[in-house]
Amino acid sequence: MKKIFTKVVGMTLILTFIVGGAAGALVFHVNDAAEAVKQEYGSEIESYFSERDEKIKNDVQHLTQTEIQRLRDETNQ
Repeated sequence: MKKIFTKVVGMTLILTFIVGGAAGALVFHVNDAAEAVKQEYGSEIESYFSERDEKIKNDVQHLTQTEIQRLRDETNQ
């Protein structure tokens, strides 16, 4: 009985190390690929964020100007 328990524990530990190693390798390669993509598309990403920030700023600015105009129109009536 003790011999079977030892074999099961040993096989479980070996399998755990194999699966852990495979998962670690996968994470390493995914991170490596992500860095490569960031370098490849870095300028496009930067352009997207700057345009997005500008659009948000203009949208808020437009809403604010519309609100001011509405208040002026209501006041002048």
